[in-house]
Amino acid sequence: MADGDTVVFRWRAEARLRPSGKQAVWEALSWVRMKDGQIIEGWQYFDSAEVRRQLRPQKKEAAL
Repeated sequence: MADGDTVVFRWRAEARLRPSGKQAVWEALSWVRMKDGQIIEGWQYFDSAEVRRQLRPQKKEAAL
């Protein structure tokens, strides 16, 4: 969505950590202000706690 020099867009990202191979997927919302075809200000909103949760090492299961 755009209005004058302001643009708002929704996007999705994926990241994989090396060497663990852990993967995170998240969606975000960006708000940017443009001038002469360049971004001069921007804000991103996403659930950083969810990204950290996805990348957190798994607890080892207790031995039986």
